Amino acid sequence: MKNNPVVKLFNDLSDEDILTVLNEIIEAEKSGQFAYDSKIRELAQQCNVLTHPTISNNLLMVQINVLKEGAMRWVKIKEKNDGKEKENSGNTTTDSSTEGRE
Repeated sequence: MKNNPVVKLFNDLSDEDILTVLNEIIEAEKSGQFAYDSKIRELAQQCNVLTHPTISNNLLMVQINVLKEGAMRWVKIKEKNDGKEKENSGNTTTDSSTEGRE
C-alpha cells in the first residue's frame, strides 16, 4: 500500500495540513464552496496529476482521505494515551491483603 502515490500523498501530510483541510471542510459546509487558494484544492490538483479524474472527484477524494488520515492518527494517539493510562493505573495499586488487620 505504501507504493500507492495517493496514499503516500496523504500519509505525508503534516498534522498542521490536516487541521487546515479539516477547517476548510468545516468552512465549506457553511459557505457551500472551497476557496480557490485552499489547501484542499491544492491537494485535489495533486491528486489530479496522479489519477487524472475530474476536479470534483478529487475534492471528494481529498476530503475522504484527509478525514481518514486524521482519524487514523487520532486512533493511534488515543491508543497510545490509553496505554499510558493503563500503565499509570497499574502503578497505583495498593496491597489490600493487610487492610483491616491490626
